[in-house]
Amino acid sequence: MKVLITGATGFIGSHLVENLIKNNIHEIFILKRSTSDIWRIKEYISKIRAFDIDKEDIMEIVKDIKPDVVIHLATYYRKYHNYSDLPFMLESNIGFPTKILESMASIGVRYFINTGTFFEKVYSYGFQNISYPFNLYASTKLAFEEILKFYAFNYGIKAITLRIFSPYGYRDNPNKLIPYLIKKVINDEEIDMTEGFQSLDFIYVKDIVEAYIKAMNYIINMKGIYQSFDIGTGITHTLRELICLLEKISGKKIKVNWGKIPYSNNEVFYSKADISSTINFLKWIPKYDLEKGLEETFECYSMGR
Repeated sequence: MKVLITGATGFIGSHLVENLIKNNIHEIFILKRSTSDIWRIKEYISKIRAFDIDKEDIMEIVKDIKPDVVIHLATYYRKYHNYSDLPFMLESNIGFPTKILESMASIGVRYFINTGTFFEKVYSYGFQNISYPFNLYASTKLAFEEILKFYAFNYGIKAITLRIFSPYGYRDNPNKLIPYLIKKVINDEEIDMTEGFQSLDFIYVKDIVEAYIKAMNYIINMKGIYQSFDIGTGITHTLRELICLLEKISGKKIKVNWGKIPYSNNEVFYSKADISSTINFLKWIPKYDLEKGLEETFECYSMGR
């Protein structure tokens, strides 16, 4: 099967590429920019075909590859945006994948696996029955989902959106919460935190990759034209519980200044995946609880990976 991946140089994408190449059952193609940092997939770059979208036309690339399935992981993420982010966020999260869909429609490519985010349906503190997009990033992801549905229902492109909750694992952005905490622990540094009562659904990257593999197998015989699935554990942990687990794993007493950082005005206090349909349709069940995933992640960072 020919698999075209966007975002292959990123955190989750690099783990997906690694998995597919090690299993040696697919022909892998990736879309990137000529300026993309390929450090995460440098070991595998000789085994895939890479196309630079800032040098070649997307329509021509898709026609050249004729992929069986497209897996869309590329994104422009900002938790809090500013004015200068707008053109990049709109193009990366809406314009770019729409061009891919139009190219797919023109040559009859039928399968598209999209990546969503839990930010699309977070819950306000005290009003857990009200969901809304947390930020502009989530709004652009939701906007693209509507475009994806248009192509699905009008051009027969079977599509799946995997809504990823709070991902973690090695090779993640060092500024993300768990890599940040782990490096502080390794270096025996104090950590300034909020009060730490936010309760989130943390999902390990290896489980996320397995969800994409399951989606690839499922989409071919999918009876409907569009489905979306939550990818999480269905279990939440507070940041205080997260620190306790890191103390257990590291064997260190972590100095945390709880409450040193104030909660933001739109803080996410609660987010949990509903994986009932994911289990039912994709036959996917997460294998890693938070402690097991943190152990592997901590070990990798301790070894300098």
